[in-house]
Amino acid sequence: MDELISFFDAENADEMPAELPPEIEEGNVEYKLKLVNPSHSRFEHLVTQMKWRLQEGEGEAIYEIGVEDSGMLAGLTNAELDASLCTLQRMAAELVYLKNLTFTITVINKMLGATITVLRERHVELEGAECQKRAMEILVRKVPDDQPFLDLRLAVLGNVDAGKSTLIGVLTQGELDNGRGRARLNLFRHLHEIQSGRTSSISHEILGFNDHGEIDTLFSVPGVGSVVGGTIHRGSIKEHDTLQMGPFDDGSFQQVKVKTVHRNRLPCRLVQAGQAATVALCDVPRETLRRGMVLVSKEAPLIACRLFEADVFVLFHSSQIQPGFETTLHVGSVCQTCRIEKICDKV
Repeated sequence: MDELISFFDAENADEMPAELPPEIEEGNVEYKLKLVNPSHSRFEHLVTQMKWRLQEGEGEAIYEIGVEDSGMLAGLTNAELDASLCTLQRMAAELVYLKNLTFTITVINKMLGATITVLRERHVELEGAECQKRAMEILVRKVPDDQPFLDLRLAVLGNVDAGKSTLIGVLTQGELDNGRGRARLNLFRHLHEIQSGRTSSISHEILGFNDHGEIDTLFSVPGVGSVVGGTIHRGSIKEHDTLQMGPFDDGSFQQVKVKTVHRNRLPCRLVQAGQAATVALCDVPRETLRRGMVLVSKEAPLIACRLFEADVFVLFHSSQIQPGFETTLHVGSVCQTCRIEKICDKV
């Protein structure tokens, strides 16, 4: 109990409102007047209910303790609140049983593995009450089974020389700046950024935390062979998948086998569309890989071309653009020199 309450600082946390809207069946918010010594059958129902709320909230649920279904804050005594928090802790880490008429089976993935954190509370004053009562708002969080962590993306914006790069460098590297800009050096991607001391491009940095809020430095994965990285546009990739990779220099695609999958430098079983990941490939020479190649499923149609048509809008150019003009083409992660062969029409 002491470990749970240590997450909460009553002096600095926001206070709960005096009244909440009525509870609804859908969503990830659950109202509980109290959870004191529930029976075995009642406890199983509570665990099932928690799993539903976690599913509705994609791994997060909010429990309002000491609150009636109507949204009124009735509050609990200190003893009732302590007992309710203990029950909530048991629910978050309880064994799940499947029962039938003759025997009991314990599920292999038997722990809910959820954690609970007190978000805020409110002292409830009721007329005629002999002692002061409290209501409490609690976050229940469970990392989904198909990923080893929760992914939260934050954008850092600010004026020039506000210290954005220095702050991110300190947080991601775990070392204070030396007063001369050393912390931001790891964020620079171009020579002119190092020379000027100012970033000119958008960067993506990873900051990992464990359960105690400390920076996690276990990111290196040595000795895994050729590794490719990028964003999953459609579908999913998992370990031991057989995919096609290309195009190679001759325009062909070859079958490759996925050895391991990492996301945010941590191993995972599955990556899905919209997620950035790195994939280790079996028996693929490093010298055959180049930036701009793609991984596609075995059933996907394969098309590689050296000539294509494009609609070009010229906003400004200091010289004349005509057939034979060479420029740089950007398509996704591909950065390639191209030449205009023919101009078909001008608008």
